[in-house]
Amino acid sequence: MTIAHIAFRSMALERNAEYVAFIPDPKVVGPGPYPVLVQLHGYLDDQHAWLNKSRLWEHTKLYPMIIVMPATHNGWWSNLGRPNNWEDYVSLSK
Repeated sequence: MTIAHIAFRSMALERNAEYVAFIPDPKVVGPGPYPVLVQLHGYLDDQHAWLNKSRLWEHTKLYPMIIVMPATHNGWWSNLGRPNNWEDYVSLSK
């Protein structure tokens, strides 16, 4: 499994956004395409919370799935109006 740190310009948030993703090793779990599990962090945490505060990596490394952990910078996981459309950011990858 590979840990990817991705930064990009989000159209939904109208600013730069970041997330961490666990990408499975096809030699271990088989070829893709893989389903995607989105893990949302709590308030005052960031996209690294599931990596640093849990054993998610260890528990999921044998499963054929991509795990995406987006950052909200202490926002909410719902659309609050421009430029804070967090739900669009997570669900549409914009």
